[in-house]
Amino acid sequence: MKTTNQLLILVLMCMFFLCFCGYSFAKSQKPPFASVTIYGKTDTKFNRVSLFKSGGDIKPFKTANIGSNGKYSISISIPKDMIKKEGYYMSDMRFWNDENNNRVKDQGEARSQCHFVMWHPDYNKVVMQVYQGETFEINKSRHQYNWQ
Repeated sequence: MKTTNQLLILVLMCMFFLCFCGYSFAKSQKPPFASVTIYGKTDTKFNRVSLFKSGGDIKPFKTANIGSNGKYSISISIPKDMIKKEGYYMSDMRFWNDENNNRVKDQGEARSQCHFVMWHPDYNKVVMQVYQGETFEINKSRHQYNWQ
């Protein structure tokens, strides 16, 4: 009888532990905010800020206009506007000049380097990494970033 009770307690403890671990894992898979709005000022030679699936893509999947004063704002849904990679999600944000207004990055049109906006579910962190440059942790759903 004593062995049966000990076995039952052990099974219940294991079930509790597995449920708790499952809850913690599911909880960590939710981003810290549903979207992030990146706003600020950029070089006035650009008239668009867009999200691309990769650096080689010419057709963006999301675009916002840049004002004549260089001010911009673009919202990125996490993870909806991101591509799933191994262990993280990312979006490639670029400033560019759509000279002929066809919403396609044509050869010769000015563009900035990549700005990778990434969500790391394992760490529950959102960051922006400028290609061969700085990395910024994004702690709020609005993030100011000025690029020149």
